[in-house]
Amino acid sequence: MGQTEVLNAFSLYAGLDASVRESGQFVGTKNHISKRGSPYLKKAIWQAAVLSCRFNPKLKEYYQKKLSEGKKPMVIQGAIARRLTQIIYAILKTNQDYNPNL
Repeated sequence: MGQTEVLNAFSLYAGLDASVRESGQFVGTKNHISKRGSPYLKKAIWQAAVLSCRFNPKLKEYYQKKLSEGKKPMVIQGAIARRLTQIIYAILKTNQDYNPNL
């Protein structure tokens, strides 16, 4: 299992993966966050993402960039929540403190 699969598995466990709604020949155009995964972990990471949009300089810059591209705030917060799962996984794997400059 490679690094990408492990990161995706952690995001799946947190319930922050997109679910595509398709049936027969119908192809959905909107993706939604799945209902799978731990609801408690999802809520905690989502709340951290909302605060990160305001107080983390790098994620705030990313938020403003995506907002200027026309993305909706909830979509951007979902992307930031997924990024936070990657940051959390890296912290747990390396057993080091968070360094926002990396």
